[in-house]
Order: sequence, then structure tokens, then C-alpha cells
Amino acid sequence: MILGLKKDLPRLVHNHKQVESAQQNMLQKGTQDEYAISSDGSLYNVKKDGSIELVPINKYDPEKHTKILRNSELLQMRAYSPQFVYDVSTFSTINDGQSS
Repeated sequence: MILGLKKDLPRLVHNHKQVESAQQNMLQKGTQDEYAISSDGSLYNVKKDGSIELVPINKYDPEKHTKILRNSELLQMRAYSPQFVYDVSTFSTINDGQSS
């Protein structure tokens, strides 16, 4: 257990720095309330079971996809959800956000 944590510590520290950097970038650009859109143009939707799915914008259905994440919500999930451990694609989504 301790050896595994020791081995992962540099990666965890790096990921923490990426979360902080993405948060600063998001706040500076004012994109925290914008919908999170992936690099391929998909929206992040929270399904009823709590898992995340990427929904292409042209397939978005407000009746079916009821919890589309905003950048601030995606960053919070990235920081605290085991589902996103080591998932760096969320940083690109947040950093690429454009304020309207």
C-alpha cells in the first residue's frame, strides 16, 4: 500500500497542480458557468447512475440528457471523483473553454 502510494505520489502532485492551473485559467477567462465541451465537441452528461457520458452536441436531447456539466462542475468532479483519476482530457476541456 505505502509503496504504491509512494510510486504514485509524483503523478498525484502533478495532477493536483494541473487542477489548480485549470481552475485559475477558468476563473481568469470567466468560463466557470459555461457548459463543458470536449475537444471533439461533446457535452459531459451525468447519467442517473452517476456515471459520466460524452454526448455529441448533434445528439443532445434535453429530455434524455438532463444534467449537462458546466466547467466548474467538471473541474470539481475531476478533483474529487475516483472516476477521473489520471484523466487529463478534462483539463483540455476546461482550458479550452471560451467565455461568450
